[in-house]
Amino acid sequence: MNERLLCCECMQPLDKNGKYCAKCLLERTKQHRKNYVNKKRLNKLCTLCGKPLDRTGWVCNKCTKVISDKQKIKIKYRRDNKLCVKCMKPVLDNGATCVECRKKTAIYTKNYRIKIKKRNEDMYGNTKNFRLSMLKANI
Repeated sequence: MNERLLCCECMQPLDKNGKYCAKCLLERTKQHRKNYVNKKRLNKLCTLCGKPLDRTGWVCNKCTKVISDKQKIKIKYRRDNKLCVKCMKPVLDNGATCVECRKKTAIYTKNYRIKIKKRNEDMYGNTKNFRLSMLKANI
């Protein structure tokens, strides 16, 4: 087989003209994007528009507002069409999420509460000692 027909990374046959097969090209694109975003973060630039940050975080106020507005439009569309706001599956009742997403949220919430309770117990002892330490801290 001619060398030009093989991927530079994995030596598999190329799908199209170029240096990489589709799989390697996707991986390189992901890595390039990750490096690009990390470089912006290190230089304290907005990861979307590249302008200097005017707040803490990774996105400037202007881009945050754009993201928020798009999210509101998306959620409104999904609610109006009786779709789950998370996965877009049909919602049976007037809720915002489907049964599967509610179950996932309930499990996540339960596990999160257990994790926080365990962390507090590790830091402050039992619940009674935690409450007493919190009261003393406020005094």
